Amino acid sequence: MLAQKYFRKAGVAARLKKVEEETVPSWLWRSVPDTDALAALPENERFVSELSAKQGSNRLAGCWTYWGWKGNYFSSEEDASAFFDELRFMLAKQMVAANSPQWFNTGLHWAYGVDGPGQGHYYVDPFTGKLTKSKIGLRAPQPHACFIQGVGDDLRQRGRHQWTSGSARRACSNTAPAPAPTSRACAAKAKSCPAAAARRA
Repeated sequence: MLAQKYFRKAGVAARLKKVEEETVPSWLWRSVPDTDALAALPENERFVSELSAKQGSNRLAGCWTYWGWKGNYFSSEEDASAFFDELRFMLAKQMVAANSPQWFNTGLHWAYGVDGPGQGHYYVDPFTGKLTKSKIGLRAPQPHACFIQGVGDDLRQRGRHQWTSGSARRACSNTAPAPAPTSRACAAKAKSCPAAAARRA
């Protein structure tokens, strides 16, 4: 899945350099393309794609840690370092998993200096506490997959709900229309699902 879907396929500079920030530990500095080093490479070798799970895990965990540091979430540099290391370990061991928009968007600016226009969404600025329209997309990306529009919204108008119950979720993903918005109802529907019956057999 990582290699086919989630690796960044374009715009990753083959040579990077760190951006020094006085208030950020050096191991957490973000990266940008090293234009001088890139100029020494053949033009068709200057930009590549992500090639390893290590790159993807570093990108997500590093960005989350960077945001946490900038937002004063950590009591010490040691805490931030532990958070970064433990997240990478958990991603590598598949103890935690990011959703698709996280893999597609999060950390591209932090890890590679990749940026883009605003994506039409809003975020709460952690420093002002104000709802802010994102003007530069990948510095404050849209890492969410589903949106609750109101108290009564079951997400069926805008796409399937992301279920948390493993086998029931997989079984229901092969049925139509979308299942009722509870994992119990989804599990019940799975009993009559041909795909689920085939799996049980």
